[in-house]
Amino acid sequence: TVIVGYPGEAEKRLENIFRSLDKEPRAVVFLDEAEWILCKRDDQTSSVMQRITPVLLAQLSRIFEEKIKPIIVIAATNKPQKIDPAFLRPGRFDSIFYVGLPDKNTRKEIIKLKLRGRSNQLNDEEITYLADKLEGYSGADIEYIIEESAFKAFERRNDKKEVSITRKDI
Repeated sequence: TVIVGYPGEAEKRLENIFRSLDKEPRAVVFLDEAEWILCKRDDQTSSVMQRITPVLLAQLSRIFEEKIKPIIVIAATNKPQKIDPAFLRPGRFDSIFYVGLPDKNTRKEIIKLKLRGRSNQLNDEEITYLADKLEGYSGADIEYIIEESAFKAFERRNDKKEVSITRKDI
């Protein structure tokens, strides 16, 4: 947790996190849901975030400039439009990869993968039908749908030991 405490503590915590990398032979820093900490300065309503952004920008620049050790900083977001452009300048995050939504064949494979090892009554034709219906859904969305479908099937079991997931469940 970086953003807690009194004014100035969050900045010190962030600096300490990055300075602790100096002690490591190599490191990977992963910022999940990066739009939260890398948000556009115009969108920042918190004074803490307004103070953290310059510290984070400076630390990223320092890592890039020093190049003493292999340190990789990765940020993941599903809201790239909320990232401050200053973070995307050379010397901070040099490569940007867009991972789009899965196509029909990929959705089919995700469905099959998530059904593997689970009792189900879905043939290839039904999986194709579902892949069509799930257009616009992410892999995580499809995984959640299969999980919820398994719970529906489980609730339907009554006295049976095992019940299969059906297309209706999904």
